[in-house]
Order: sequence, then structure tokens, then C-alpha cells
Amino acid sequence: MRARRLFSTAASETNKLYISSIFPIRYGRFDPRYAYSLLREHSLIDYLRTRLNDNGIRVHSIESRLREGGAFVTVSEDNSLSTKSIRNQLIDNGNLRKTTLLNTNVFPVIGSPFNEDMDRYPSAQLRVDYNGPQISQEELYNIFRRYGRIMEIESSSGGFDLTYQSTSASTAARSCVHGFVTDSGTKLKLTYQPRVSKHFYKDWIMSHPRIVVPLLVFLIGAVSYVIFDPVREYAIKSKVMRTFSLDAVKKKWLVFGDNSVKSSSDGVVASDIQERREAFESVNIWLNESPSTFITLTGARGSGKSSLLKNLMRDRQVLSIDCAQVCRAENDAQLVTELADQTGYWPIFGFLSSVSNLLDLASVGLIGTKAGFATPLEDQLKQILSITTKAVEKARDLKFSASKSQHDDLKLGLKQAAEEEVRKNSNSFSHDGRIDCIAGNGIMSELGVGIETDDIDDQVLSLTLNRLEGLNKNNYDEEKEKIKSIPVVIVKNFDFKGADRDVLFDVLSTWASNLVLAKVAHVVFVSDNVSSNKRLAKALPNKPLNSISLSDADMHNSVKFVMNRLRNLTLSSDDKKLIELIGGRVEDLEDLVRKVRSGLSIQEAINQIVVTSASELRQNILAKNEHGWKPEEAWSIIKELSKEEKVSYASTLINWPFTGNEGSLQALEQHDLITIVHKNGRPADIVSGKPIYRTAFKQLVNDLPYKALLDVTSNKLKREYKEGQIRKWETELLDLKNIGLDDGTFFTSFRSPSATQLRAEYLLKQIYAAQSTVNKIEKESDKLKKVM
Repeated sequence: MRARRLFSTAASETNKLYISSIFPIRYGRFDPRYAYSLLREHSLIDYLRTRLNDNGIRVHSIESRLREGGAFVTVSEDNSLSTKSIRNQLIDNGNLRKTTLLNTNVFPVIGSPFNEDMDRYPSAQLRVDYNGPQISQEELYNIFRRYGRIMEIESSSGGFDLTYQSTSASTAARSCVHGFVTDSGTKLKLTYQPRVSKHFYKDWIMSHPRIVVPLLVFLIGAVSYVIFDPVREYAIKSKVMRTFSLDAVKKKWLVFGDNSVKSSSDGVVASDIQERREAFESVNIWLNESPSTFITLTGARGSGKSSLLKNLMRDRQVLSIDCAQVCRAENDAQLVTELADQTGYWPIFGFLSSVSNLLDLASVGLIGTKAGFATPLEDQLKQILSITTKAVEKARDLKFSASKSQHDDLKLGLKQAAEEEVRKNSNSFSHDGRIDCIAGNGIMSELGVGIETDDIDDQVLSLTLNRLEGLNKNNYDEEKEKIKSIPVVIVKNFDFKGADRDVLFDVLSTWASNLVLAKVAHVVFVSDNVSSNKRLAKALPNKPLNSISLSDADMHNSVKFVMNRLRNLTLSSDDKKLIELIGGRVEDLEDLVRKVRSGLSIQEAINQIVVTSASELRQNILAKNEHGWKPEEAWSIIKELSKEEKVSYASTLINWPFTGNEGSLQALEQHDLITIVHKNGRPADIVSGKPIYRTAFKQLVNDLPYKALLDVTSNKLKREYKEGQIRKWETELLDLKNIGLDDGTFFTSFRSPSATQLRAEYLLKQIYAAQSTVNKIEKESDKLKKVM
């Protein structure tokens, strides 16, 4: 009976009603439906006020609660009006649910609503706290059941957790019951209780790394594949096709002078040398064929490799990768970034590599094994090159499609021109059938419509079209156009001397073999290391390489090259002899030509080149450095090569100052001071790195004060080396003497006294020879100091 009196529907017991579900419930701060509620708020409030007033209900105020999706309505007290009748007038007869499209309902407010605007968003679970005597679950059920189906009531310290089936029921219950005081004097306070605790998701993620970490790796990969890979592919394709290149735009839209004249004046760099001309023709032939193997271009630095390729690649789509630039990276992350920059692969998140390594270390502590965030270097390089392959393939297809479309447009234009020419030469005339309609010539007045065009003889049209196509000099060949559309990938400084990035070179060679075998692109490898072909042969084991090696020109061709470039200048026999001092390196010959064209004589130009080379040797080779050799080692080779064109590799290696240090010779070769000549797969001789260096060596040696300074420094080091040997041998002699003290004799203590005697004699001879060398060095140094 107490519960029934409490829930009496008579309006006299309250003057406040709660209308639920007239707005969408706001579940969070960024719930987009809240904007819809703001737009509908005034119209719905006005609708409620109108409906209630029309039914004789005096409305004092209407307070909307957008968060809960309802509104409080304050009405005048009227014992004759029940909540049920108001519900019938608004919902059943007033079509309020059709207006809101929600499950709207009307409830009396029996408590004291707490209308706050804090970030406490509705949920289906309510926390019921009470002040006063304890209340039972049965009483709670009777109070709260009318607002909706209750799923669970759980008691906890100081209150109850009450769970509704729907959130709309919990919002109605909190709005109506909060602050309600029971007959026993217990006051109820209601708050929303999220089903999921505040840090539930974070705690779950931290406590389930075996599930979360692989899932996170998968999501990152999926996002990269869906979003970033297409962008990277487009960036690489744009670089290959030079979409954003200013030179390409200038060539396409702007004309400066006569392009044909410019092209012919540039010519093939070093085309005046027969070997270069033949190399140009060979590479050009290979590029005009379908790719089947690698094209390798080897030669010393300055031999004209880059110049040759520059002229060959003028009208082609080119992707250039400079391995020397990539190998300058200090760590794997920078190497990946450099390769991405060379290919145009963007965006690249290099910093994520360090983060991935840290995450892998953390995962070892969490799950006992690496999570796979850190990708091996080889896989990262392959990923970049895989996207590059797709981009190069698209660039090839786009160029071929553009060429085919251009040909189709030209063919259509020729056909239209042929039809026009046939009409002009035809004796027939056009007849407008609409004239018959107007004139009324019998039945023609009924049928005459449109313009009657001339009938074109197909045979005449075909002959005319063939004649016009014959006038077109550029005959279209689809197979040739396909080959012309194939891009060229140039790998510069492949496996260059001194490189220690075998992973990079192996990945590049494997990737290049896939490009060639799939007919996606021509691949040209440029290197100063002849042995690089061995690595490439492993990538294409069953395909012979198209190889060209550019060597220095002989004296005859060197003179001929300069004469052809300086046609306005007459060269004397002395000038020709001076040119021979330069050697056959194309880089040096072109430098000579530039200086002579600037106004210098042959003698002055050569002197400048030699002085510049000598200065480079002083600053970079003979000075103290960290490149892997000592100044005295470089100076000893310079003196030897100033006398002879080549010196023995073995004798140089075993004698002072190298004394078996092969790394110094290799370092000198990497910096172009020397070139090690191989015979039968072994190093045999040492020659100068550049022909001009021989002349520079002689100039350094002929500079007596400078030579004396270096010789004195070198002699000092050699003397210290010999004196160190002498001290070592003297120590061994003392040990031999101590051995002979056992029986009071010297060199006779062993059972075989001849062994110690022979050893002592050998050491004495070595000491004598070394001391003689020291004496000789001292005398030579005294003379050199006088020269200084």
C-alpha cells in the first residue's frame, strides 16, 4: 500500500513532470547528435507548450535537458488531471513519438532533480547512494521499475549499482528519483556509473600485450599500405616522368632559340675520341632494344661516363640512384632515408626506425620476444624498391598511352584532311533536301529533310589517306614506341672502391634483375670498379652483360680531341707535345680546352692544371689525414712513380714504409692517387691514379726545398723504425748471452751450440745492416737540411 500511494498518478502530488526521449541522448563530449538537438530544441519546446495549452494544461515552464534527451515541464496543480491523461494527450493523441522519432514517455518527478552541467554523461548503469536507514533491493525495485526493465541490482559499500536495459530508462530514473525521500526517511542520490571504468581500455591494452602488439603492427602496416603507399608511388612516378621539373616545363612550353642548333652544338661529349663515339653508339643501340640484361659502364673517375649518359638520356624517362651518396649515411636509418630521397620515395618517416627499435626492446620485456616493429635493413630497402618498381611500370604505361593517343589524334586529323581534299576535288555538289520540302515538288515535299552530303569514293579516300600518311615522316611503329616508352634506371657508383655496404648492393642488383626480366626498365650500372661486374653476374647468372669500359685515350686521340675542340686555333708541334703531358683522361682534356678558350695558351693552361693537381696532392694526400694512410707512405709512392710509369705492387707492399700494410694502398687507390693493376686476378703493378698526376709527381719531386722537407721527415721516421729494430735485436742477443751463462761460456750452453751461434751471427748481421742504413739516413738528412 505504501508503494502504491507513493506512485499515485494524481497530478496533485507533484507539479513537475519529466518527458523523456524527445532529443537524442548525448553519450560524450564529441557526440555529433548534440548539434541536431540544439537545432531542434526551440521547435520541440514550442510544440510541447502548444500541445499542453491546447488541452487545457497550464504550463509554467519547460526546462530542456539535452544531455539526458528530455525536458522538465512545470504545470499548475490540478487534482482532476493525472499523469496518464497527460501522457495520452501528448503521446497517444498528440503524435509526439512521430515528431521525435523516439520512444518518448512522461513521468512524474518525485525527487529533487540535480540539474548540473558537468561531464557526467548518461549510461545504462546508475549508482544509488542513500543517507538514512538502509533500504532493501525490493524497495529499490519497486521505485525504479516503472522507468524501464532492470537488468541487475548489486549492493556495494554505501549503496547499490542498478543496471537498466536501456540508457533512456536510466536517464528518466535519475531525472525523476534523484533526491527522493522514502517513508523511512532514506534519501536517494543517483549518479551515472559507466559500465566501463575510466581507465579500462588502457588497463586492458597494457595487460594484453600479446594481442595488442601484433594487432598494432598490422594496423600500422594497413594504414601505410592504404594511405601512404599510393602517395609514395605517385611521388616516384612524378620524379621519373619529371612532372614537376622546371626543365621539363621549359622544354614543353617555352622555346628559346633553335633547339636543333643547340643539340648539334653540344654533341656527344668526347665524341671526337673514337672509343667514346663507339661506346655512345653501342649503348644507344642497347637502349633501343627490349631490355634483356644489364648495361654496365666502367672506367676511372673523369673518364667521361656521366657525360656520355647525360647525352643518351635527353629524351628518356630516367631514375638515377647514386650509391656513393647513399653510402655516406652513418647508420641504417640514414641509409634508408638517403635511398628514399634518391628514388623520390615520399613520405619517409626515418625517426620511426629508432622508435621501432625501442618498442622491440620493450616488447622483449613484456612478451618475451620481439614484436617485429623494427624491420631489418634489407626488408626496408626492398620495400622502397618494390614501390619504385610499381611507379616505374606506371610511368612506362603512361608514356606509351600518351604516344598512342597522340598517334590516334594524328591519324584522325589525316583522315579528316583526306575527306576534305576528296570533296574539294569532287565534281559533285551538295543538295539541301529542305528546299524540296519548301518548294513542294511532289512527294519530295514530304520526304525532303536535312542536307544530302556527297558520297565519297572509298577507294579514292584510301589513296588520298595513304598519300598524306606518306608525307608524314614519323611513321608510327607500336613495338618501337613500346621500347621508347621504357624508362632507364641508372645506378651510379655501384660497388665503388671502398664501399662497405654489401647489403645495399645485393638488394639493388636483385631488384635491377627483376626490372630487366620483367621488361619494366633498362638498367645501367656505372662504376669505377671493374670487379663490380662479378656481383652483377650473380644477379643474372644466365645472361651475358652488355659491358663497356672507358679507358684513358692514347696520345694520338688525346691530341686529336683537343684539335677538334679548338678548331680556330692552330697547334704547333710543341703544343702537341705539351698536350701529351695531360694524358688521355677526358676530364683533364676538357679542362684544358676550357682554359684555352678563356684566353690562355696551351703552355699556360697546362701549367695551371699541373699546379692545381700538385696543390691537391699537397693538401689532401701528403698532409696528415684520417683516410687510412700516412704521409710518408704517399710520398714514397709519389717518388717512385715520378721515376717509373709503374712500380711493382709486391715490392712496394713489403718494403718500408708500408711493411705489409695493404690497407694503406687500398685507401690511396680509393682517393685516386694510384691505380692498382690486376693480372690473373691478383694485384701486380701500381700506376698513377690519373695521367696528369705523373706530371704533378715530377713537379713535386723537382721542388727541391719541398722535397727536402718531406725527405727529412720521412728519413726521421725511417731512422726511428730501424733503431727500433736494432733495439729488438740487441735484446734478443742479451737473452742469448744469458742462456750461455749456465756453464760460463757464451753461445755454447745448448747441446747444439751451433744453433745459438747461427742465430747470434744472423742478429749481428741485421744490426750491422740496419745501423749502416741509419748512418746513411743521417748523412742524407744533413745534406737535405742544407738544401732546405
